[in-house]
Amino acid sequence: MPVRVRHTVGVQESESGRRFWVGALWSLVVALGLLVLWFLITGLLGALAANSIQNQAAAVSQALRDGDTEAAVSEIAALRDSAATADARFNSAPWSWAADFPVVGPTVALVGAIAEGSNAVAASTEGADEQISAAIQQIQDDGAEGLVGLGELAPVADAAAEAVKPSQALVASIRPSDLSGPGEELQAEFLDTAAGVEVAAGAARALPVMLGAEGDRRWMVLVQNTAEARGTGGLIGAYSIVDVRDGRFKPQSAQTTNELFKTQTIPLAGIPKDTREFWGASLSKWWGLNLDRNFPFAGQLSARGIAAVESSVDDIVSLDARAVAGLLKVTGPVSDSGVTVDSQNAADFFTKDIYKEFPNPDKKDEVTIALTEKMLQKIAAQPLDVFALIEALGPAAQDGRVLTYSTDVAVQESLERMPTAGLVPDTPGPWATVAINDLAGSKMDAYWDTGVIYESASRCEAPGGTSKISVTVQNNAPTGLPSYVDIRADGGGEPGSTKIGIAAYAPVGAELLAYSLDDEVVPLDTGVSRNHPAWQAAVELQRGQTRTFVVEFTEPFEPGLRAQFSAQPMTNDMAVAVVTPQDCG
Repeated sequence: MPVRVRHTVGVQESESGRRFWVGALWSLVVALGLLVLWFLITGLLGALAANSIQNQAAAVSQALRDGDTEAAVSEIAALRDSAATADARFNSAPWSWAADFPVVGPTVALVGAIAEGSNAVAASTEGADEQISAAIQQIQDDGAEGLVGLGELAPVADAAAEAVKPSQALVASIRPSDLSGPGEELQAEFLDTAAGVEVAAGAARALPVMLGAEGDRRWMVLVQNTAEARGTGGLIGAYSIVDVRDGRFKPQSAQTTNELFKTQTIPLAGIPKDTREFWGASLSKWWGLNLDRNFPFAGQLSARGIAAVESSVDDIVSLDARAVAGLLKVTGPVSDSGVTVDSQNAADFFTKDIYKEFPNPDKKDEVTIALTEKMLQKIAAQPLDVFALIEALGPAAQDGRVLTYSTDVAVQESLERMPTAGLVPDTPGPWATVAINDLAGSKMDAYWDTGVIYESASRCEAPGGTSKISVTVQNNAPTGLPSYVDIRADGGGEPGSTKIGIAAYAPVGAELLAYSLDDEVVPLDTGVSRNHPAWQAAVELQRGQTRTFVVEFTEPFEPGLRAQFSAQPMTNDMAVAVVTPQDCG
């Protein structure tokens, strides 16, 4: 019967369909199982290779420190093999497919990019293992004098820096909040390593020339005092001229800048018009030439200023008290006038304690100069352990407490690849900073606590969200300070109070929406420096008071770049938080 027949056929079709879907489901389960198994196998092999990279890198470093060049060459070759293995595992199916998966995709893409970047760097140095080992061994044996041969590695370092750039850009474009597991830590470590490759390339070209490999060089060593804040760190309180040849140092006598403050006006030729207009004539004075955050401006003006009164210099090297402490860790302590300064107490002594122990300003200056000279003499008198020096000065250099500039254009271009350049980049991207300057001439800034929150909406498409820079300064100066410390040299306010300028540098292309000081509208100076819109407020700050300056703005859509904030070197480290929105809606 028609109805029955139709019903039988329906049952047969249903059973056939059930068997098909059961078979398909089992096939899918088997396929997924094989896929998972393959992930586990390749992941394990890749992880083993990645672990080998870390172990072998440590082994290379140790072999070089031990002077075992043969072992170093062997370990470099093994490291290169491990990098190639990790790249092959993490950048082939099925790992490459998983980069598009939800949730885990960004982490998988990160691991693949890191593996590819590590392999690219390793491959770019192939054939130079013995050259690398020999050059580093020479530095190990000869100290600073051995650095003059570093220039031979410049082509290798350039190749490595170029090789890592594609992976570096991809890794930086991944939002940390999208990463799972240890992904965020891996991202930060790789970006630091990639930046280190760029630094090495700059150093390989700049340092040999600065150290006199191609002839005599003359340095001006500046000492910045962060107890009186300036954009690049602190007031330039003292300096010394140092002659350099073949890695050997011959320091001249140190001097304070007191007379220079009183007498000299430095021509501003070469400083961009927008920067001159923002800071005004103060830039032409020794006490104000480093108001701007861009150290190359201060370096150019320092070199020009000292050439007019003493001698021409080739290079500028700037140190603050933290950097001096790092040097003393290598040279050992220095003593004068009944005080001994070492790596443990130098930072506090030069920013706080010296004013208590020597309340007479002239005596304070005398002691500062004497201790500076003795430290420089120690540097000149002994072979320097370069690796120990890098270890001691590395954190200070990374924080902008060691700064370098060269009047030699080619050397300066190489220095600008290094964090010691103190460079404000003039290119688009979510990069911001602040310049906090003491306008009262006190030495109370050693007691400030400063903090910045940069909320970047650069990943939000126009009209997108609003970006914000919030700068908080707290004056924690105690009572009973020497009058030289809490004086109002500007003639305003009571002792213990101060006046500061807070200038916020927004990303290139940003447009101001609103601003406030403690939620109130105040007069605002507007300008531009290195293509960055800059907005500055003058702030009265009483002892014990906390004040917050906020600017709100739009910034260009930059989905592939990581938001960054460059902290100003202060006596007490500036607390910085960079925030990017999860949702731009």
